[in-house]
This record gives sequence, structure tokens and C-alpha cells, in this order.
Amino acid sequence: MEVHSPKTEYDYYGADGIYLSPSDTESENLRSMNMEYKLFEPLIAFLPFVDKSANTSTVLEHCCKLEREWVDIDILRSWVRTCNKVHTSHCLGTIPGTGTLPSRPQWLIDVQNHCLVPAGLCDRYITLSYVWGSSNSTLTTTANLEELQKPNALKSTAVSLARTIRDAIQLVSQLGESFLWIDKLCVVQDEAPEKKKSQLDAMGAIYAASYLTIVAAQGDNDGEGLHGVSRPKRHRLAGRFKPASTYESQHNQMVRRSAWQLIGTTWFCRGWTFQEHIFARRKIIFHHDTVDWECHCLSWHERQGLVDESGQKPCEGFPAISRIVPNNAPWPDMHRFARLVSMHNYRELTLPEDAIDAFAGILSQLCPSFEGGFVSGLPQMFFDASLLWQPYRPLKRRLPERICSGQKALPSWSWAGWHGNLHSESWRSAYGYIRRNPDEFGYSFLDGWQPCSWHTMPTLEWYYSDDIGTEKKRILQALQPGIERLCQSDEFPLEKGWTRHWCAESDRYYFRHECDSKQEFSYPIPLPKNDENSILVTRSRFLHCYTRRAHLRIGDPYINWAASRCAVVDLIDDRGFWVGSLRLNCFPDEAKT
Repeated sequence: MEVHSPKTEYDYYGADGIYLSPSDTESENLRSMNMEYKLFEPLIAFLPFVDKSANTSTVLEHCCKLEREWVDIDILRSWVRTCNKVHTSHCLGTIPGTGTLPSRPQWLIDVQNHCLVPAGLCDRYITLSYVWGSSNSTLTTTANLEELQKPNALKSTAVSLARTIRDAIQLVSQLGESFLWIDKLCVVQDEAPEKKKSQLDAMGAIYAASYLTIVAAQGDNDGEGLHGVSRPKRHRLAGRFKPASTYESQHNQMVRRSAWQLIGTTWFCRGWTFQEHIFARRKIIFHHDTVDWECHCLSWHERQGLVDESGQKPCEGFPAISRIVPNNAPWPDMHRFARLVSMHNYRELTLPEDAIDAFAGILSQLCPSFEGGFVSGLPQMFFDASLLWQPYRPLKRRLPERICSGQKALPSWSWAGWHGNLHSESWRSAYGYIRRNPDEFGYSFLDGWQPCSWHTMPTLEWYYSDDIGTEKKRILQALQPGIERLCQSDEFPLEKGWTRHWCAESDRYYFRHECDSKQEFSYPIPLPKNDENSILVTRSRFLHCYTRRAHLRIGDPYINWAASRCAVVDLIDDRGFWVGSLRLNCFPDEAKT
């Protein structure tokens, strides 16, 4: 992620159309809380605060008042209580696949007895999302696991807990809850690779099924703590607002400032915290010496005081489970997958080789709807089109830091092998079957959805393997070649559940399936078969195929500003005919040298 000064435009997602920019018309001291923002509608749900309604029954306290030194636990309890009572299934609906092992935690922290306990299927728990940093706090290992299960073990002088972890334990106890899940302590760090992998794959489900998530977004490591819990906040003015005649205007100013500040934190820039942010449905967020609440329906700030439940109601949008949790769709949503990859891939990782592990929770949740699962981060059923991922800006090769470069290196043919800003629309032919997607865009956006102008046709068979000498497994692409054309015939056979509909405007058929009556498809696609054996997330290094080769020359570099900031060259055959284009991983001026 690029870091800019407050005076420059923020372009966090580049090709995906999000930027937050401070207003040039405001005075310098207001820039940190007042900005103009333009948001591409499909991505609003992935940003903090900005899509939440104003709570008109609550009034901000005087804006010049110094912020409280300590967190008011009663305010935090009122947030939880109001969301429980009013928002119901919008924020607390049951999530498929989170009720059984291995999608549940294995261990939890008992905050009353200060020790680890085996997690029960019905235990209600809170999760912590934070930045590890370089602290040397205690980790759970096979050697100390038994000791950490003894009452008050976490208070022992032999155990060193980072301040953020100690504060989280204290806060959970003050909220009246019993159990807390923290990855450092609740995942055995040196257990057998397959067991640890199962917990990494379940990470998304663990956060999604939690009662709420505490986000420690202040500071660069877990030694920072939760300001206002075990130590007072720094004394400083909370900041002034532009004159506002209504509460909603004040609320919008506060939301914009909080969004601006949180997006600039180390927590928001880290790779591991991305899926935690995506899956956590209710969050108490500590950042910049303040505390915010965010759930699907509303956002609150601690200076609003106690929340009055009267007049509250759920929002009118889709429940959180349908907007955020990826596996809710009964069909493979390649467009959402492309967005998620693009937003994850620019984030920072201490160990580059963690790129897939840090995304494994999302892949695991997507797997049930993607036939064949994923091979090194690419879906088998759309594999040819998925190989055509393109950079929006030049990418940096991810090289392993804790293993030899020749072992378990991330493959260069997958997005996971490169760090930086991907252009998610380079996958448009992979999700060309989506005609209109009301869940992703909202009904007001339907007219802006345009069909893909190109198609990807498979010309060979792909195989993958873990090593050069190991067994090669065939990649089974699920789409029937030429189905875009074939399905327009009245005689094309439809599988059970599919129906054909005529669109007079486009003079073409479109299709629906009974699993999602609102969703329109340009052509039928394979749908999940509820076969557990088909759920697969592999981390393979090698890709194999048999193909022909050609000798081509390249033309002068140029740039297509509508598609990327990287250079493009034309491919010319020996007769001088244009046969294609190649996007280079560099800027145009670098290509000329």
C-alpha cells in the first residue's frame, strides 16, 4: 500500500475505484476529519464506517470537550445491548459452516480463570484483531500447552503477555463475557502442519462466528495496548467540526474522520488483518485515542454517550452475512473473489510466504460454491481466465524469508507470488456469466453493470504438482467451451433448476436458477453439489501443460490508461501481423530502457 501525506490523494485500491481525498477548500486543521470521498458502490461494504446510517436518537457531546481518559464500559455495553436487541439477524445471523469443527476454535482463553480451555461448540467468545509486530510475548506451543491450561497460568511470571493481550482480557471480563480467542495463544504455533493449516483455513469462520471483535488499531505492535483500558488515553483535544445544523451532518463528519484515520493505521494495512476485518460482523475499534463501534447497521462513537434504544431499527440493506461473508452465495461469485484478492494483495506481510495463509480463511469460505476449490489461490473452475490476472501498477515478487528460495516458494503464475495492486477487472471474462448482481451492487446500480467484451477459451489441459517429481493432478475446468454461444439456442438443454428468459433489449436469452431467484446469469454455470470431497485449497508450486511455441517480436511500449499504469507492448508475428498484446510489469519509461 502506498502511504501519502495528508495533502495528497489517497488511492488505496487503484483500479477498484476507491479513493479518499482531503478537501482543498477546508482549512489545514480540518483536513484530518473532512474529506471528499468517492466510493465505487460494490466496495463500500469493505470500508469502515462510511456506509452506516446516522443514529438520530443520540447526540454528540460538545465537540471541544477533552476526550475521556478512560473507556466508559457502560457505553460499550449499551452498544452491544442495542445491537443484540434491535439489529438481530442483520448482525447476528447464523453463518453456515461455523457450527462444527474444524471451523470453530480449538482453544479459548477463560478470562475469569486466566488460562486456556478447550473450546466447546456452544461457547460464546470474543475475538481480538491486532498487529503482532516484533514483540517477544508468549506463544502457545506443544511444550507449554499443558501448563497454560492451569488456572491463573496467564498471570504467572513465566508467561509474558503483550499489553494489547492483557488489556483485551481485562476488557472482555469488564463486558461480562467469559471467553476470548487470540491467535497467539489459541493456535498451537508449532503443532503438525495439517492441524495448524486447519485453523488457518478456519480463521474466517472463527471471526465470523464470534460474538464481537475487539480491534486494536492503535500503534504498530501488540505492545501498544488498548488506550483507556489499563492506562489513560493521551490528553488532547478531540478536534472541531464544521458548523452542522443537524445531528446527521455531525455524524457524517465523525464517520469520515474515523474512516480516514482507521484506513491510515498499520492494522488496516496488514495482510493478516484483512480477512479479520471482512469477517468480523461487530467490532469495538480502538484507534487514535478513541473508541468506535461498527456493525452492519450502524456506527457509533464514544462521545455520543449512552445509546438510547428507542427509535432504533435495523437498516434496510441486506444482512451482514450476505454482504460480507463470502460463502453465503449459493453460486460461485467470481466478481466478489476478484475484489477480495485485489484488496488483500496490496497489504503488507512480515513474511511474504504467508500470502495464501493470510487469505486462507476467505478461500475456505468460498470453496463450497467453487467447484474444484482453489489451486494456489486460483479457482479451478475458471482457471484459464484466472491466469490472466494483470497488475494495475508494477508488482514486486514475493520471495520467502524463512525458507530456502527453492523450497515452497510462491508460484510466479499466481497472484499470490506478487505483492502490489492488481487490476481485478482483468478477470472480467472469468465472471462474464454475471449479468446482473443485485447483492453486490444494490438495485440502484443495475444499469451500470456492463457485460464483458471478451471471452477466454481453453486451448490446452493444465496440471499442477507440489514438486517437479511428484504426481501431476489435472485441473478440471467446469465451464463447457463455447457455452456463451451454445446456450442461446432454444434446443440447448438446461440442468434442473435453471430457467431461460428473453431480453428484448439485448435480443438474447438470460438465465436464472432457483437457488437465487433475483440473480441473472448470461449463461448457466456449474453450481455446488454439496460434495465435501470437492472442497479443496491447495498450495502447489508447479504448473504443467503441453502446448506449441511461437517466435514473436514486440513493438514499442505504450500505456492504456483506462486499464493499467503498466506498459503494454504489441506482439507481432514473422509476417508483420499483430497477434496480441503483452502487459509488462513496469512503467512505460522503464520499458524503454
